[in-house]
Amino acid sequence: MTAARPQLLGAFAEGILLHEVYQQCKFALLANHELTIAILAPITTTADIEPHMDAIWYGMQNLLVACANISRLLWGDYQVETMTQRQPLRKRLGVTAKSPLRKRNLRNHFEHVDVEIVDQFGPEGAGGNFVGRNVGPQEMIKGARTPRFHHFDPQTGLLTFWKDSVSIPLLINELNRLLPIARKAARPWSQ
Repeated sequence: MTAARPQLLGAFAEGILLHEVYQQCKFALLANHELTIAILAPITTTADIEPHMDAIWYGMQNLLVACANISRLLWGDYQVETMTQRQPLRKRLGVTAKSPLRKRNLRNHFEHVDVEIVDQFGPEGAGGNFVGRNVGPQEMIKGARTPRFHHFDPQTGLLTFWKDSVSIPLLINELNRLLPIARKAARPWSQ
């Protein structure tokens, strides 16, 4: 018995997927713009700290969601059939397997935060240390090596959740490279 061949995408569906990649690139870059504004905003009083941190994590989460949406559009659910089906899209857009957009681990940590909390801290008597939603160098937290439950270093651009990290500058470079290609490929959908 032979394996079923993956269903090829029709031109109409491919056009819509390309348009969505273009849209999600714009959303991710808009989120990065908001994130940059939040990072650069001055903190003049202690009352500024909480809204400042909220703005940073709001921008970060929106950036990750848009990037994960691009990943889903280009690789699907990582099943062989879907990845094969989406290969022409990736080829048309010049997106390789090494693209920082491919992995969704960090977005998944953000999306399934309830599971992350229960798995790490849920068992009766688990206790331990909680280090979360920090902005600054990794070394800013002293003491025992505690897993990071959201940590962003604006100097390096590295975002970490538990043991998974992603370089935000690498994501932004890929988005900036992809945006004009996706815009051109998405026409007439993007007009």
